Amino acid sequence: MDLMVWYKSIGEAIKSVSDGTTINIGPGTYRERIILDGPSITLQASPEGSDVTIIHETEKPYEATVYATSGNCTLKGLKIAHRSPSVANNYAVFAQGANLTLEDCDIISATGSGIGLEGGQLTVSGCRIHRCKQHGIALFNSLEDVEGHALVRNTSVSDNGLEGVLVRDGASLEADTVKAIHNAGHGFNLSGGSGAFRSCTSSANGKGAVLMGNDFESKSAQRQIASQ
Repeated sequence: MDLMVWYKSIGEAIKSVSDGTTINIGPGTYRERIILDGPSITLQASPEGSDVTIIHETEKPYEATVYATSGNCTLKGLKIAHRSPSVANNYAVFAQGANLTLEDCDIISATGSGIGLEGGQLTVSGCRIHRCKQHGIALFNSLEDVEGHALVRNTSVSDNGLEGVLVRDGASLEADTVKAIHNAGHGFNLSGGSGAFRSCTSSANGKGAVLMGNDFESKSAQRQIASQ
């Protein structure tokens, strides 16, 4: 039998649950920071398709709206907005050594990048990452050289202030049906690491469709990223 418990905030609910729990978030705007450093859980808009927005706006640097450092967590159907003044590690969603899945999410950062990965596993499916001041998605290995690997599919990355998708420092990317459109930099900046691409599109980006570094390993990037 399912047990329904009401909480005052998303953060309070996260602290109170155990592995495998699904937290249903009702329609509304939630002004709080989400820290995922404990159990493996799912956060989802409820009912499905509801307008659920999580916003974190602060004058403190280095504070992502969603910060995942452990576990195997999933976010579904959420709008995530962000503002935090910093140069490095400035993300709306930041996964650092965690296993994080984003499904059908809308992500914006007024000061930084939409999604950042530093080591660990990231899955992005059916999402829209747009209007970020810096990159749409930025992928790196960790400082301890733990591989950062991302699977991005059926996702649009558009109208960002720098690169649409940035892969550096040995990270790896699997991209399937990813559209990089109207970014001020390149649609895909593949400076270092590895990747596999299928049915991707890069168009109307300020610096071009694809920038591939000499040490980027890919057999399919040039063939499977269509420039329009």
